[in-house]
Amino acid sequence: MVNNDLEEIQKVRIAEDHNYLESRKHLGDTVSLIQDLVELYDLIPEIVKGAKIEINNKNILIINFILACRYYLTIGALTCLRGHLTDSLYFIRSAVEIAGFAQRIEKQPQLAQVWLDSIDNDESYEVYKKKFRVRKLFPKGHKLLNELYQRYKFCAQTTHPSFYQFARRMVIAHNENKMSIGMNYCELKNDDLSEPIRTLLSIADIHFRIIQIFEDIFNKEINADRIRWDLNKNSVEAKLEYHKEKWKQFCQGPSQWK
Repeated sequence: MVNNDLEEIQKVRIAEDHNYLESRKHLGDTVSLIQDLVELYDLIPEIVKGAKIEINNKNILIINFILACRYYLTIGALTCLRGHLTDSLYFIRSAVEIAGFAQRIEKQPQLAQVWLDSIDNDESYEVYKKKFRVRKLFPKGHKLLNELYQRYKFCAQTTHPSFYQFARRMVIAHNENKMSIGMNYCELKNDDLSEPIRTLLSIADIHFRIIQIFEDIFNKEINADRIRWDLNKNSVEAKLEYHKEKWKQFCQGPSQWK
């Protein structure tokens, strides 16, 4: 039980610690998927470094994008396990968007400088916004990016201050002639076993797709160490599919990831 004399921020921290430990206990080995994906992200720069690629703005920027997606994977999963399901979608959205940035810069290397110059002044930032509009990040002819765009759209809806964002947090209770309004910090419920597993598996599935975007970008370099890459990637894919099947019965019903 949380001491009501504590500061609000301390109450939330204690609740988060409890949620995290209980989530890990409930989900068991499924949580290890996140570390598997972290290591798969790490393998790309390692292989690319061994291939001795050209040092230029495009390649440096895309390597940084890989590290950013690795960060969003870790923080998003941690946020989810702490019970902040809606907040975790912000990190999915950011990672998907970065994957779109990476693919666009790979196809048009001159845009790396536009991205880097965006902080120079207001005019440069406006040029950057025009060059990196959302629909330009997800071209219709790119199957994998369009799949990611569907996830991006839902995350964008939920992380903007619309009803989507408030739906799982807002609490309205009627008692006789009174009405109370509240906001939950934690979105986990004892009678709903579909969470946090549904959101965690969505995070894992989406990041596995994002990793394939970076694999495509550095395909030439990865081909030099293809056996090692395929061994690691196929292992993670098989494990992901196993855990999706394992938890399928708990995640039935309407899904936001269709």
